[in-house]
Amino acid sequence: MKKKRLTEKARLESLLRIGQYEAKSTQDLLDYALSEALDLTQSAIGYIYYYDDQRRQFILNTWSKGVMEACTVMDPQTIYDLDKTGIWGEAVRQARPILVNDFAAPHPLKRGYPDGHVPLRRFMTVPVSHQGRIVAVIGLANKEEEYTEKDLQQVALLMSSVWQIAERKKAEVELLRYRDFIENISDGCFEVDLKGNMTFANEAVAKHLGYSIQELIGMNTRQYASPEETKRLFGIFNQIFRTGEPATIQESVLVNREGQNRYIEMSVSLIRDPKGQPTGFRGTTRDITEKKKAEDYLQYISIHDSLTGLYNRFYADSEIDRLAVSRVRPISVIIIDLNDLKKVNDQYGHAMGDQYIKNAATVLKQTFRPEDMIARIGGDEFLVLLPLVDVDVCAQTIERLRGHIHSFNQSHEQPVHLSAGSATAQTGDHLTETIRKADRRMYEEKACMKSGCEPAKAI
Repeated sequence: MKKKRLTEKARLESLLRIGQYEAKSTQDLLDYALSEALDLTQSAIGYIYYYDDQRRQFILNTWSKGVMEACTVMDPQTIYDLDKTGIWGEAVRQARPILVNDFAAPHPLKRGYPDGHVPLRRFMTVPVSHQGRIVAVIGLANKEEEYTEKDLQQVALLMSSVWQIAERKKAEVELLRYRDFIENISDGCFEVDLKGNMTFANEAVAKHLGYSIQELIGMNTRQYASPEETKRLFGIFNQIFRTGEPATIQESVLVNREGQNRYIEMSVSLIRDPKGQPTGFRGTTRDITEKKKAEDYLQYISIHDSLTGLYNRFYADSEIDRLAVSRVRPISVIIIDLNDLKKVNDQYGHAMGDQYIKNAATVLKQTFRPEDMIARIGGDEFLVLLPLVDVDVCAQTIERLRGHIHSFNQSHEQPVHLSAGSATAQTGDHLTETIRKADRRMYEEKACMKSGCEPAKAI
């Protein structure tokens, strides 16, 4: 195997290939990602197992090529209970990467492996987290040289990004399902006169608008479109009348009988009588409401945290990049940490932990303005970007946050405990350094809370 240096560039190149890979399924994508991880670390074999934290089980996704052919274990398992795993399960139990460069040496956590298993010489395993939970583990083995902390770091970064791609692929599959569904619906057909009165409609059009065909005949466009949409449609009709050329309306918002918006795609052409005189308009329609909802949903989940509804780290990073080059006024950064989330998860379970996170998000939404960007950037960490006219606004906002936390805790059985740090970037200041300052101050206030220092310095 040709040796190559494990570098940030190599990882990014692997990630680029994975992102461009036309995967047929999530399984296919992760198979490809495993092959990239093997190549990146120069490992001989590897695996990816899903992890179900409710059942505390590992479920096999894939082994690297050739391993199962070389394995002579009788009835190899595809599901393992966490409690029955040896050292490879420590990545979940300890919630951190595990590295063993002499697998043959005695180890208190190692339970060996069954006869017929492919021999292991060196081994590393990395947990893969998504939205604050371990969802999978990747294991790599038998590199010619010793594994290093650099291997662990690069594989962890690679798989974190891969999982984001996998989640996006799942959403794309769902969107394609919606599209397939929409494309197989029979098209609607309609005709209107020059004043916009319906003269013909088929069952599909009637279904779009929620009326019977008999009710639709004679109805004017104004009766199932808003004034703004009616004006737009009549403008398109007038253009067709003047030019004689058909037009495609990619998205028209019509209102059905129940007052609900229906998104309709239309192709419209001019109707002429035998003498060539225009008498009205004829068109076909397709209800794209579900497609629109799916696209809106896909757009939403791509930039929002699914648990809290706040922006996610992807959006926060893109907004930081944008502001780094386009900011024309001061901006404050507030880093907020949700204290004791691990304790809540351990004592009461993840369902209560999720509620704890949502409670914190509720307080943040009550505190900040619509123009402020609030993002959940980690399992228990939030970031707020506060556009400022007056730099005192940030201090006032921190005080308002304290007040909302106090009010929330007075009226709820499960109190919320937050630590926050802030810093303000003036025009020309580096935003990344401002974020580091806010992060340091948050940890200072967190330490202050634990040591019992002056309450005014902590939230």
